[in-house]
Amino acid sequence: MMDCYTNSHGKWGYVPFESDERNELKRKFGACAGAEVMALNMAGQRKYGIPTLVLIDCETEEVLSFDGIQDVMSGNLLQKWGLL
Repeated sequence: MMDCYTNSHGKWGYVPFESDERNELKRKFGACAGAEVMALNMAGQRKYGIPTLVLIDCETEEVLSFDGIQDVMSGNLLQKWGLL
């Protein structure tokens, strides 16, 4: 993961898989794997499933998009969100 991140992902952030903050972030932003929905008490919340990419403004913690995969694949991140 670190090799791919270092060589391909520029200034994008990440949360290590083993990190304690993973579940906190899943609950806060309403995104998790479908198998985790019940364990995290997230039934009926915003988004779950794999793959999911949630774009978050790091300064305001506002969710920019729950459709981050589509946003990345479309190539319009700079135009749509000001991201590179």
